[in-house]
Amino acid sequence: MHTTASSDCVVGTIAPLDTSLTTPQVQHLFRRMGFGIYYKHIADYTGRNSNRVVNELLQQAVNQDLMATPEWIDWHYEDFENIDVYPYEELTITWMMDMLAKGFRDKLTLFWSNHFVTEVDGYHEIPNFMFHYLNTLQRNALGNFKTFVHEIGLTGAMLLYLDGARNVKRDPNENYARELLELFTLGENNNYTEADIREAARALTGWTLDPEEESYEPAFIAWRHDGEEKTIFGQTGNWNYDDVIDLLFTHRRTEIATHICSKLYREFIAEEVDMTIVEALATTFEENDFELLPVLRQLFQSSHFFDPSFMGTRVKMPTEFLLNFSIELGAPITENFKDEEGNDFVFIYHYPWISQEMGQNLLSPPNVAGWKGHNTWIDSSKISYRWGIVEWIIWYMYEYMPDALVDMARSLSNDSKSPDTVCAALINYFTPQGMYDLVHFDAAVKAFRTDFIPDYYYDNEIWSLDWEDAPFQITLLLLHLVRQPEFQLC
Repeated sequence: MHTTASSDCVVGTIAPLDTSLTTPQVQHLFRRMGFGIYYKHIADYTGRNSNRVVNELLQQAVNQDLMATPEWIDWHYEDFENIDVYPYEELTITWMMDMLAKGFRDKLTLFWSNHFVTEVDGYHEIPNFMFHYLNTLQRNALGNFKTFVHEIGLTGAMLLYLDGARNVKRDPNENYARELLELFTLGENNNYTEADIREAARALTGWTLDPEEESYEPAFIAWRHDGEEKTIFGQTGNWNYDDVIDLLFTHRRTEIATHICSKLYREFIAEEVDMTIVEALATTFEENDFELLPVLRQLFQSSHFFDPSFMGTRVKMPTEFLLNFSIELGAPITENFKDEEGNDFVFIYHYPWISQEMGQNLLSPPNVAGWKGHNTWIDSSKISYRWGIVEWIIWYMYEYMPDALVDMARSLSNDSKSPDTVCAALINYFTPQGMYDLVHFDAAVKAFRTDFIPDYYYDNEIWSLDWEDAPFQITLLLLHLVRQPEFQLC
């Protein structure tokens, strides 16, 4: 018995799937809309109507509580001296715990942090900027995109990162205006001119960080604003910040809708965009005045999203890789345990740093264009680091929770006595499309069977998951599996 990747090349349409979900479809949905699903919960969704499940997940995301305001929100930089408080570490750990617990809302927040990019190194000395930026992403993740664009440009993080705070009448700074058009709304070279950027920069003048406030709150200073006429997209007037947003969403509606829907497609379906699907999503976006929820509903309910040809085609980003495996393995990553030296240890407290080592530094993409994603997450050093981290988690489970490994294998394989069946069940659970071919599957089974148990015990169904070696065998299979290309995909 072996599993293979699907050869089905039929690509579904934008029409809703509207059918009972299979186990692979449930796992696909939760891997893309979140960070995975534990095997004990899959049955809760298998057989249920796809439209209803997507609606539930979306509504849960809308209703999720925002990250709690930290106690240091009003502190000044000097207040952190000689105090054991590290705002960046605290925020990123809390955010990863939100990703773990709240799924799609924070999967989407992570997406938006790679769209409305800032780099925390540019404002880490004003910690409240970090929180307000992340709060803006969470609040608007499924809301109105026009409102989102308006709010994000007036966060302290963005005003500093793209020099909006330095944009004044006598010396306009074009950085934010350029990225507002090129990256955040229209897309590169998509129906705007250099003159539009220059004039938009003039209209955006006046906003800065209030020097009278210790927290440096964003503020509009009238004398810094260019009050003369500007011409943007062929429209002339005494435009200001609000007007630039209105002009964009009035005169470049289709360009915005197409750009944003293309990015959502690349993130949640495939790197190569199907423009027929994107155009349908963009129409929905425009017709709903740039509300994101109808677009997300249409995307995730579509038969296109559930098409087998898209399962297992995306390389997991580092945060996704860590959380997905932790969830599916059932690793207690938020619980405290003692390490080999007897020190307290909580896995998830280290995940932001581990993610950084694998190439994804939360709140700090490499540049304003963000992480490129997909295959760029993998190179020789990053893949070795991925292997080492998950092997660490696997050995922890073997040492401290061996019964949980056996329970998982028993449940997934229906307590089979066949090593092929047990291996197939675990492989199908941890990979979207199973192994690529019979050779790879046989290699996985060989790792599981081990050399110290004679074939006689398997061939005569004497062996079972009750054997004391079973946890070690499952561990060996997982150690083999995490080094396979199929394991890196979702």
